[in-house]
Amino acid sequence: MKVIQINNLEMIHCRKNDLIERGKYCLVFNYWGQIVELNNCEIWYNNKWKYVKPKSFIPKIKKTKSSFFGFLGFN
Repeated sequence: MKVIQINNLEMIHCRKNDLIERGKYCLVFNYWGQIVELNNCEIWYNNKWKYVKPKSFIPKIKKTKSSFFGFLGFN
């Protein structure tokens, strides 16, 4: 039976690198699917005790319709 040792220092190091790469104010989904800043997000790890980066939240930008007569306000 193989025993996996938990290496908290490695997990914390990976977390700090993630904060440096994406920035602490990057919007991410937390474990429960809520949108929070990365520095307020819980630390995730997989079944091998490796750090898992939370998925980034990318807001959708609404595109406005434009046409030839758009500048006249006929949209």
